[in-house]
Amino acid sequence: QKVDYQRLSKFIDRTADPMPLMLYGPILKDRAEFIVYGNDVPEYKGAVVIHARSRQHVVKRNWPVANWEWLVAELRNAGLADRVICIGTERDALAVPGCEDLRGLPLDGQMDVLHSALVFIGPSSGPGHLASLCKCPHVVWCGGEKGEHNATIRIYLRDWNPFATPCRAEPRDNWQPHRENVLQWVTEFMATLGSKADAE
Repeated sequence: QKVDYQRLSKFIDRTADPMPLMLYGPILKDRAEFIVYGNDVPEYKGAVVIHARSRQHVVKRNWPVANWEWLVAELRNAGLADRVICIGTERDALAVPGCEDLRGLPLDGQMDVLHSALVFIGPSSGPGHLASLCKCPHVVWCGGEKGEHNATIRIYLRDWNPFATPCRAEPRDNWQPHRENVLQWVTEFMATLGSKADAE
């Protein structure tokens, strides 16, 4: 569609020039150099990071806190998660009981957490995309159907994943996967990773 830059500019800081939308697509990967976000922080190594989305915008994308509590308990019981960290903003993410609450950490701090962690888990969100640029393997879910025609899945696996960060992206029509499915996705995915320390 034709881009109405005058309308778009109302949503952009006045000091910024609108960028042609095509530059956000896959062509960008061939014309740009990317840097990995975040630093290695030993205390976060091996951590499982979750983003328990709790936004008032499109509420159906929020996963119930009871599901998060169940998932974390199952991962711990299976020996897959000794340390679980919650990230995001205090307004738009939950602090899951029994997990370390690092919501509200400045962005550079959250990038350090992601860069150092073993895996990120959550619905499609800003932190999910950030995980890719921090080279943090991630399991995400979104809306829509399975297959290459699902633009969000393509973004996670390829278009916005310049480092080919390991990722498992799963669609569900209603954004509400069964918790048993999420556990299976995470368990299978983590089995392919080994430990980040071994990989380095």
